[in-house]
Amino acid sequence: MKRLLMILGVMSMIIQATELKLNISDIDVKKGGSITVFLFTSEEGYPKVHKEAKFRKTKKASSKNVSFAFDIPKNIKELAIKAHHDMNSDGKVTKNWTGIIPKDGLGFSKGQELSLSGVPKYENAKVSKNYFNEVQKIKIKYYSN
Repeated sequence: MKRLLMILGVMSMIIQATELKLNISDIDVKKGGSITVFLFTSEEGYPKVHKEAKFRKTKKASSKNVSFAFDIPKNIKELAIKAHHDMNSDGKVTKNWTGIIPKDGLGFSKGQELSLSGVPKYENAKVSKNYFNEVQKIKIKYYSN
């Protein structure tokens, strides 16, 4: 009986999920590596601390455009997205010789970018649940050659 209740609970969560679709574009395929998408449901860790992301998926950077889909539980009201072109597939954002500017490509929800003041703020990059039905489009930007 306990097992049946657990299975029903999992099925209930799946039925209550919303599919979030992402299109990651402007990927420099010649650089190789992989594209990882991180979904953060709060400002805690966003966007630097990858282990704080509630969801993540990785695909090979084999095309200029890569699509992802996530099943988001209904109780999640907002999230911010970070896409990382991890050129050496080490799981970290590699920096250039300055130790500050990313060598890997990055993209953020709502068109946010890195600036002189630093990384995008969660508050500016968050997407509300009302927009989960729309395909979220994120462009990868390379800040260093």
